[in-house]
Amino acid sequence: GRLGRLLGQPGDAGLAVAAPPAVPAHLAAAGYTESALTGYDDRRAAGLWFPTTEGDLHVGRERPRDATGSLDRAAHQRDAFVHSQTWFGPGSYVVRGRVHFTTAYVAGAIVFGHGRADRNLRLHFSAGNFRYAIGKDERRSASGKVQLHLSGTSERDGRLPETAPRAEVEVPPEQNSFGFALFVDGPRVVVEVEGEPLLRYTVHDGAPIEGRIGFATSMGAIRVQQPTVQRLCHGGDPIARGLSPTRQPLVPLEDLLGLPTAGFPHHPGGTLVLWLPRAATGAPPGDAVEQLPRALPVLAKMLRDVHDHPQAWLLLVPRGLPEDDRRSALARLAEFRAAPVPVLEHDVGPPFLGDVPWLLFLDDLGVLRGAAEMGDTKLHTCVQKWSRLFRGR
Repeated sequence: GRLGRLLGQPGDAGLAVAAPPAVPAHLAAAGYTESALTGYDDRRAAGLWFPTTEGDLHVGRERPRDATGSLDRAAHQRDAFVHSQTWFGPGSYVVRGRVHFTTAYVAGAIVFGHGRADRNLRLHFSAGNFRYAIGKDERRSASGKVQLHLSGTSERDGRLPETAPRAEVEVPPEQNSFGFALFVDGPRVVVEVEGEPLLRYTVHDGAPIEGRIGFATSMGAIRVQQPTVQRLCHGGDPIARGLSPTRQPLVPLEDLLGLPTAGFPHHPGGTLVLWLPRAATGAPPGDAVEQLPRALPVLAKMLRDVHDHPQAWLLLVPRGLPEDDRRSALARLAEFRAAPVPVLEHDVGPPFLGDVPWLLFLDDLGVLRGAAEMGDTKLHTCVQKWSRLFRGR
């Protein structure tokens, strides 16, 4: 019928209408519960949380405040953890809310991707005056700094680059809160605080972030204002948004890092990709090839040292590059690497455009971990470092 055609049901010959974009859903849609959380169990007492009729969630206290004003001075050292009943599967979604401090000092975490007590990700936060909260100082300072630390619970977190990022954000002292947004995309999360992207993290093995979402405190108490989760409308497959040699990306390089790639071969220790950019409009197509005599000596150790850099190499050239230029590039590479280097063509312009070659590192699952132009310090501090860390033992 007409309704079926509007909904685009199978078998109807009418016009199929795309599903409407997802709208934010309250985190408490299926209710809250509590369970164990590694690091938040030593002083945990059951029931140190409660939801309000307005849709907020208090954590670190079991009943509403009795005092007037916005803050209790005393911040008790006791653990609390509460999380959604709903399991949020792999894909792309954003978690939003605002954390209000209801004691003079707070220390806690936003927990997501929670599968069990020791398998989750945490955005740790702390704010306020610790000494005032425990009675050591009689004057409360006006500091509005919030300390943030994003971490996972894998033993490799903190050992690999960018797996334990930290930040400090300034908020007005009278505000006593910070707004947050966690943009989860497959194995990666980008953390925004007060509308500013501050922290990025990608799961070490490329596994998608999935699980329950909750809040924990180890000292003091908080009120989480209207926490919501929204599925993003561009689909659930991060590979469709990662770097591909056959698809022009629509986002800057920063937004491609940490996402799985498509169209590249995978190797056990990862892949080093020497990327020759497409020439800028009006420039000769082989400009990047002409830069190889300057670029390759910088890569000589990585090309020759199969102990520290045992990864497979791949040469990416612009589609339509003249055959003479392609042979010239391979001949230059052969001066530094005896093993043949496979060649793939790409159709990508920005963010790789111009006459300077790039070096990329893809891990064993094809996640883009690092990329740098020749001459950029990130060539050694990022790309080379990832290569060494992923080499076989």
